[in-house]
Amino acid sequence: MRTELSRREKEILEYMCKGYSNKEIADALHLKQQTVRNHISYILLKMGAKNRTHAVVMVLTGATQGNETASQREGSQIDLPETLVR
Repeated sequence: MRTELSRREKEILEYMCKGYSNKEIADALHLKQQTVRNHISYILLKMGAKNRTHAVVMVLTGATQGNETASQREGSQIDLPETLVR
């Protein structure tokens, strides 16, 4: 499975980091809530996160850049928008 996040997944992850709910993300991106839930499931899988809070913490602490996750040990990196990595 590909571990790099798609453009849409990165966009949704950015909204997650801003504290948006699934409904708010869906409204902002003109998507159905189920579509947002599907994207979040793939985000969690690709990042190796246990839940959405874990994914956000990984982004905000830079864990997606410096610390290895299972997917990164396999040679793939998760590429996140610069606005999320501080």
